[in-house]
Amino acid sequence: MKNFLVILIFILAIILQVSAAPFLVVFNTGPNLILILILTLVVLKTFERIWWIVVLIGFLIELFSGLPFGLISLSLIGSVYSIDWLNRNVFSTTNFWAMISLIVLGSLIYSILIIILAILFQIDLILNLQHLFIELSYNLIMAIIFLYGAKKIFH
Repeated sequence: MKNFLVILIFILAIILQVSAAPFLVVFNTGPNLILILILTLVVLKTFERIWWIVVLIGFLIELFSGLPFGLISLSLIGSVYSIDWLNRNVFSTTNFWAMISLIVLGSLIYSILIIILAILFQIDLILNLQHLFIELSYNLIMAIIFLYGAKKIFH
């Protein structure tokens, strides 16, 4: 039942990401709802238990992105695996602020991986520090909202 609920939430997030998030754009930057949901899920669970959801959602995002296939999926899997490793090996307790820190760090790793892969694949992306700061701020606000909701669902 929980897996069905998680998949339903991700489908709704994809619909919101495509339809409603463009209205929240500031300086050509909007929130990344799906990334925040995946990072929230990996902080609450382990990568080994949700890897199939990450891969499935990564491929669904690729369909709507307009970027070369694999750029977002590789960045997503890399950032989720990094956050899972940090959660298991560096953070001893998983309190609210540790989860927020992991999610913001995961957003930063995701953006850095997108930039590195775009350079490797010779893709022109217009990203700057202002874009990165606004996206991290959006993701922080969304992470606080999603963590509150996820704690109600999983605990």
